[in-house]
Amino acid sequence: MARGQAVPDRRVDLTLEAAFPNVAMATRAVAGVCALTDMKPEHIDEVELGLAEAINNVVEHAYDGREGGEVRVSVLLFPQVLRIDIEDEGRAMDPRLLVDPQLCFDCGDPDSLPEGGMGLALIRQLFDAIAYETRDGRNRMTLTRWLVVI
Repeated sequence: MARGQAVPDRRVDLTLEAAFPNVAMATRAVAGVCALTDMKPEHIDEVELGLAEAINNVVEHAYDGREGGEVRVSVLLFPQVLRIDIEDEGRAMDPRLLVDPQLCFDCGDPDSLPEGGMGLALIRQLFDAIAYETRDGRNRMTLTRWLVVI
């Protein structure tokens, strides 16, 4: 931790191969950490869903589904905040995609629901803050969720 940064009450770090079958392992581990808090089960489900979308994006887009890449997931639990860092060394994402991801479909027409492209919008709905940066060949998405209403 950099000087002056808060130290989390709990921290869990996972490193896994960037493969779709490993996404569930990461989300279950994070759900286990969330269960140590007062989070309601439905809120833990939301964290799992958002994290699954973020890791799926790494596997599908950063590594183009190729085997051998790594994804690092760090879960930091502070008294009032859950922070999840997802890091990879794949192709960087255009950070402008996070600004205002659009969902374009007709709610009354299930056939208009897109096959893909909904992940970032969903992540934005499920977390209170999202940050993304690329530095020294490493991409990091940080997902933040408040544990208490402020």
